[in-house]
Amino acid sequence: MKKENKLVILLILIVLVIGGFLIYRYLKSNKYDWKETYSTSSNEPYGMSLFKTLLEETNKVKEVKRAMRYANLDTVNTNSVYLFIHHETHYDEASFAALLKFIRNGNQAFISTNYINFVPLINYKSREEQYDSTDISIDSLKEDKAKEEFFSQSFAIDTLSCLTFKEKNDSIIQVNFWDEEMAFPAPINYDYYARMYRLEWFNTNWSYIDYTNCETTIKPISYMETDSGKVHQCVQMQIGKGRLYVHSQPLQFTNYHLLTEEKFNYINRLLSFFPKNANIIWDKFSHRPPYFQPHVDRDTPLKFILKEPALQSAWYLLLLTALLYFIFFIKRKQREIPVLAPLKNSSIEFTETIGQLYFQNRDNKMLSKLKMKLFLAFVRSNYQLSTKKLDKSFIHKLARKAHLSTKEVAGIFRLYQKIKESDQVYDDTLILFHQKIEYFYQHCK
Repeated sequence: MKKENKLVILLILIVLVIGGFLIYRYLKSNKYDWKETYSTSSNEPYGMSLFKTLLEETNKVKEVKRAMRYANLDTVNTNSVYLFIHHETHYDEASFAALLKFIRNGNQAFISTNYINFVPLINYKSREEQYDSTDISIDSLKEDKAKEEFFSQSFAIDTLSCLTFKEKNDSIIQVNFWDEEMAFPAPINYDYYARMYRLEWFNTNWSYIDYTNCETTIKPISYMETDSGKVHQCVQMQIGKGRLYVHSQPLQFTNYHLLTEEKFNYINRLLSFFPKNANIIWDKFSHRPPYFQPHVDRDTPLKFILKEPALQSAWYLLLLTALLYFIFFIKRKQREIPVLAPLKNSSIEFTETIGQLYFQNRDNKMLSKLKMKLFLAFVRSNYQLSTKKLDKSFIHKLARKAHLSTKEVAGIFRLYQKIKESDQVYDDTLILFHQKIEYFYQHCK
């Protein structure tokens, strides 16, 4: 078979394979992924990249991908906020004890979830029995001091145990604040979109909080309207010197719900409870049971590539191209020896071309502005002076550093101001401006 025929067959094969791959990816993928990931790096509807950006504008955000008992919460300052946003929490006993101690020391915690897993902490016969029979890491609590600290936090569990998460099944809900000063004129609608065979509204279970059996004082923050009336969506609890906020709708923090102005403002008002310039400790670990995950969730470059659809397609296409290259071009070929043309100095031609271009346009005002930009750049580079404000103080500093008279330096800026205010700049004015700048270049030190 001739070499030309082999090349044609190879090209046809490559086009068919790449075309088939792209068609497969197009048919397989939807425009958006409507899974509830709550990922801070995801731009999909139910990711939280927008909310993370909003937080980072005024706060220092640190994502923690390990259990709270290993997060050294007792070493942070009192201007800190613990943040958890996901469908469900799974705290082990030691981690939740560390979180309660963190709040009691004067910090704040904000937990937005459809359900808080308190079962391992609440169902106990006595504090001592729970400690001895629990399935927590003995190594982390075997010392007497650690044991005493664990028991010292247990009383706060009685307060949390009275919170009950209930659900309302609907496609749309309405929310607002209890406080009249914070409340919006009308409740805000929240809907739920999902994709089955097509993108459409779906009913979902909207969680709310019931604390009718609580003896401790709990301050309601926001509510959700149901057929039976208003129910609590966010509440505040005082624990020691700090506060715990429990919020029942994590979906409200996702990208999809932050696209409208009223929902964006609703989240902004929730964030107003945080201290200014707070250190945000974002828990990215406790949304799954501890026995399903390692102490540290390590992200690798390949894992990131395969997670993003566009990068995943590019990665597979790269592997396929490499395979085809290996199959058809495995034989060693003589490399062609290129003919190197001698280097040509085109600087003079370039300068002449630019000069002719400006000469033909006769735009003296534009030339003056360009010369002034170059002059100011020279001043910044050589004398380390800011050129944002060209006032008398700046002129005196420049004259002193350049070892020139104030009159000579001021003349440059007076003439430039005159050029800026003129509708037309004549050749004589441009020449005079050029001469003044050249005099500065030649005599400055």
